[in-house]
Amino acid sequence: MDVCEKLGHVTNSFALDKVYLAGYTVSLKYIIESTKQFDKQFDKLQDKLIKVRVMARFSRVENGNFGVFLPINGKLFELGFFFGAGLRIYYTVKNHSVVIELAGGDKSSQKEDIVKSNRLLSDMKEENYAI
Repeated sequence: MDVCEKLGHVTNSFALDKVYLAGYTVSLKYIIESTKQFDKQFDKLQDKLIKVRVMARFSRVENGNFGVFLPINGKLFELGFFFGAGLRIYYTVKNHSVVIELAGGDKSSQKEDIVKSNRLLSDMKEENYAI
């Protein structure tokens, strides 16, 4: 009898829920929030297909699938996109459940966007936003 059979799991199933002990559930739901800065930048995007693809990515993030991301520092992360002009969106995670979209840009403005996002993050900390 292997370990899976001892734990009461079906050994021919690869479903994620079979990995955990019976009765143990994992919730990877996130809430997406955004800053006014991010909303302005997103509204300026003219390509509707890019907007749809970004919104689809946000939907996956809500379910815990961040895809390709890069940690910038302890609180700031970058979502990378492989379409458009190298779109990047900078975010932070608050209380392990809320993703806050700070700012965005493309590869050409990456350094400035990181500085801007760090400044927004610092401002939020000063306002006691509990980050």
